Amino acid sequence: MKSSARRNTRRPLPGYQSLEARRLLAADLPAAAPVPNTYLNSTPAQSYSHAIVGNYRRDFADVLSGSNEQWQYLWNAPDDWSTNNNGDQDTNPVGVTNTYMPLSVNDRVFRPTGTQVPNAASGHLFLTNRGGHTGIHAGLSTTNAHDRYAVTAFEVANAGYFSIQDSFLTKNRPGGDAIEVVVHLDDGRILNRMTTQAGADYRIEFDTNLGFLEAGETIYVGVGAEGDHLQDRFIWNFSIARYEGSVAGHFSSDFFDGKGDGGAWGLLWNSPEGFPDSNDDSRGLIGRSDEYHPLVFNGSTATPGYGATNFGDVAELYFDQQPDDQQPNRQSIVSGHPGSAGMATNSDRYAIVAFTVDSSGYYSITDSILRATGTFGNGIEILVHNESGETTHHDLIAVQQNHSFDHSLGFMNAGESLYVAIGADGNDLDDHFEIDFRVVSGAGQWSSLV
Repeated sequence: MKSSARRNTRRPLPGYQSLEARRLLAADLPAAAPVPNTYLNSTPAQSYSHAIVGNYRRDFADVLSGSNEQWQYLWNAPDDWSTNNNGDQDTNPVGVTNTYMPLSVNDRVFRPTGTQVPNAASGHLFLTNRGGHTGIHAGLSTTNAHDRYAVTAFEVANAGYFSIQDSFLTKNRPGGDAIEVVVHLDDGRILNRMTTQAGADYRIEFDTNLGFLEAGETIYVGVGAEGDHLQDRFIWNFSIARYEGSVAGHFSSDFFDGKGDGGAWGLLWNSPEGFPDSNDDSRGLIGRSDEYHPLVFNGSTATPGYGATNFGDVAELYFDQQPDDQQPNRQSIVSGHPGSAGMATNSDRYAIVAFTVDSSGYYSITDSILRATGTFGNGIEILVHNESGETTHHDLIAVQQNHSFDHSLGFMNAGESLYVAIGADGNDLDDHFEIDFRVVSGAGQWSSLV
């Protein structure tokens, strides 16, 4: 297994989450600001089985013997580091996976140098069959600009939903400050960040929903110092569980299936009755899917048609496909703008994505991102509802903010549709957005995350 960065196909697990947890999912490593003690935890329905495909303590001996190549023990070493060279200590925060270096084993202990002699860049960093010690905390070494983490990496062999379960970490030395645990995938984004308190025997659990992963993707769990690295020895264990699941649709990849030619996708808006000749605002309310109308494609752009923009209810309402400049591994993303909002005589007009399932089962939205890309204005609104108009997710996103709307849709019958609607929060000035998500099935009904 290589510790280099791979194609980003991160898909968080289904399950409805709190707003605080969702914004944690959208955070990018390296994170400049501290992240609150929040962890994501869910339990699948009992009728759906899962397999424990990895366990840190169980598999440690097999890693030592070389018979288990799914695991690697690593650290975020500085550029040009070696046992005789401290390297460029301004480089490589945790999360930059293609810069991770393997730890060397000596007498069943994995260290950067392989010996007990601490290095100025790594400190006393090590991993054993029961736990380990963090590396140096930034600012407490003469030149280290980034915390150095002991990192475990687990490469998944088969695609499916994954989660970290049965996890715990306990700081087992009385001195020093707290210890931090960070969970991320190949793209480097934090899925979970937690810290202990200072002092011995403070226990945390870091169970984390990891999402739908393809074969070959890697799960990273790192442990670093919080405050200082003195006496930051810990004991821990965790399991990696896999559940079956499949991708039913990917919005940005399937974008042109939204042309209304019988595919699973539809691009719509909640137009007023009689538009454009008249505007009956008693019709076209959000949540009434039978009153939605299709958008019309002109090249790669879908609009309400009529050759008009900034026309009453239409405003700048559109969808278009483009490369994802912020996250190139995603390859493409869909941009757009909602319709009019904040007008005394008109209902808000939403740009709406519909997806119709072709078989009955449990469904979820995963791998979702919504960016409010405008530079001024009040931000945007997202509302997800089902065929009956029941809201399954709703939130407001401020200008220049990102949002994940992953959540469980519950059981859906074949032929039923879900609707993802983007509207304006307040007025519709400069409410440009970028959006992508997947619809997945087959992992069972998941309880809410806490």
